[in-house]
Amino acid sequence: MSTDPREARLLLAPPEATAFPACPDWAKPLTDASSRFSGEFLKFLASGLRTQAEFLDGLANCKDLADVFQLQSTFMQNSWELCLTGAAHLSKITPDNSVFARSPL
Repeated sequence: MSTDPREARLLLAPPEATAFPACPDWAKPLTDASSRFSGEFLKFLASGLRTQAEFLDGLANCKDLADVFQLQSTFMQNSWELCLTGAAHLSKITPDNSVFARSPL
């Protein structure tokens, strides 16, 4: 028996194996909606990180405490609006309800 790790990997996973097995037809709308949701969620997170980076840049440029409070107020308002619009957008990403009628469950 060989101890070569490359051969062991081939024994465990045949060449035709993939990370995600093919899904049945009834589950395709679910996987599509999941993919769309994941992509939109990453965009939402990226915009939140961008807002935080802008806040930190602005904080570094503040001259006095009044500037800090104004910047913080603006940041909180923008963050709240971002969360509300992001949540509303993400909640609209749903699969077609007929997919559940076709499922074997």
